[in-house]
Amino acid sequence: MNEEKLKFLLLNDESTNLDWKRQLPEGLDGKKADPKSFEKAKAEFIKDIASMANVREYGCGYIIYGFIDRNGQREPFEDTSTFNFDDASIRQMLESYLEPLPAFECYQVKINQHVARIIKVDRVPAFPHVIKKSLGGIIHKGQVFYRAGTSTEIATYSVLNSMFDDFNPLNLNDPNGTEGRKITLHYEKLGRDCGWPSVGDEHERLLQGWEHGYQPGTRRKVFASYNMSQGRRETILMVKPKSPPS
Repeated sequence: MNEEKLKFLLLNDESTNLDWKRQLPEGLDGKKADPKSFEKAKAEFIKDIASMANVREYGCGYIIYGFIDRNGQREPFEDTSTFNFDDASIRQMLESYLEPLPAFECYQVKINQHVARIIKVDRVPAFPHVIKKSLGGIIHKGQVFYRAGTSTEIATYSVLNSMFDDFNPLNLNDPNGTEGRKITLHYEKLGRDCGWPSVGDEHERLLQGWEHGYQPGTRRKVFASYNMSQGRRETILMVKPKSPPS
């Protein structure tokens, strides 16, 4: 994350993948708040990260602290929190309350003399991320939070069921059929090219910089050309490395 990337994000409204925050939850540093306020602040912080991590769509999301949204424009807001905003401090906090632990990275980016605090949440195959201990009367053991549009929701049975569906790959008969073409077109619109290497070449392609392809809106890998006689899938959807800028 750098200043140019942040400037690009500033042009975008809140969405499923982007959450603008005025400041870190008040009291998160624990130095200016009573214990109850500190617990509530910590619970809100954990809930925000969990909900971004539990979005079904593969990819990543951003939680950005230090801006007010005024009539569609993001204006800087000075956050005076002294919380240690780094990977180690946040990981230590999340480990006690979320299972499995989300994948994330923290950044502090200076733009026009203003420092923005950013959490990039990468969505990994091992999910949903479940609250494993209650805190502050806000999060409770067993809850699964997820981001729906610009709001945070608690997963119902049907939502949880769809999340667990992502552990089951999508199997296509023909990679060039209607569904296969629809998926590759989705990636083409994102400026990415796809390929269908053999399953045996999957590891080698990953070493070459290729990435797994997924059914849009999910984290389901996509396979095709099922070999009935041998009982196995022949090809896997993968996304080719990004071309270097010309």
